[in-house]
Amino acid sequence: MHPAMKNSHGRPTDIPLGQAKLYILLDGALMDALRYAYSSDTSPETEALYRDTRHDAALQISPLLIKPSPESDFLSQQHLWRKNGIVLRSEASIAVLSQHLKSLISVRLPSQQMAYCRFYSPEWLVRFLTSLSDDELSAWSGPIQEWYAYSSQTWVGFQPSANKGGRKAVDEGWFCLRREQIVQWQADEHQRFLRKAAALLGRDVLSGSQEADALSDIAESVNAAHSHGFILEYQCLHYLELTHKFPQAFNSPEFTKVIRDLSQSADSRLQQAELLLFGLQEA
Repeated sequence: MHPAMKNSHGRPTDIPLGQAKLYILLDGALMDALRYAYSSDTSPETEALYRDTRHDAALQISPLLIKPSPESDFLSQQHLWRKNGIVLRSEASIAVLSQHLKSLISVRLPSQQMAYCRFYSPEWLVRFLTSLSDDELSAWSGPIQEWYAYSSQTWVGFQPSANKGGRKAVDEGWFCLRREQIVQWQADEHQRFLRKAAALLGRDVLSGSQEADALSDIAESVNAAHSHGFILEYQCLHYLELTHKFPQAFNSPEFTKVIRDLSQSADSRLQQAELLLFGLQEA
């Protein structure tokens, strides 16, 4: 089972290539979606999700909804775009479907603030749909019978238990996130970062208690980095890399003086510390 699946919604599957009611939604910020659509299909139907919305100024990087023509080989060339988009199955027309998708561009946080929702990102879609209840998935899907996202080297399908009427673009922000979802995503993201740090440091992260012990050690180092003001991911990783390469020097008075000098920016302190550790700067 796909590691992100924590409920019954998602399942490994294949795209039903013979289906006439398949749509492709590409991330216009990651690829020239409109040009790709017309270079891969002679007569596709398309609609930019940002068109005629409050995001119209960013139309050039808008997600693009595509309904391939019957003779298109768009889906057979999925390896060219599957990391930059998703597939939808729906009986709705492109006009009705695009209106519903436009209503999903932003969601409402528990604080009632609006936030962009990149549901057309395959990895994010899997995490997001997995966190929904059956009723939430049905409401979110509207006229969509099934979502398909390529994640962890396989297609994953999400099929709502019931279909509901679609929303309009003017309804954007109608879907509200639960606080529990955000807390879980933050925890997932923290684990992802710890594994990324482990890979950078050459630490093997296995499973069970061995994984917990390895990640616990790295978490302590991450907390130390944060305590010194190295909050951004690249700053924290730089700090961890230096402490891993020079564990003894890290406790020296010279290094401690540099790393704790909060009158300097975090980036400046890391640069000075690196020069000091490599013997290129006097303390």
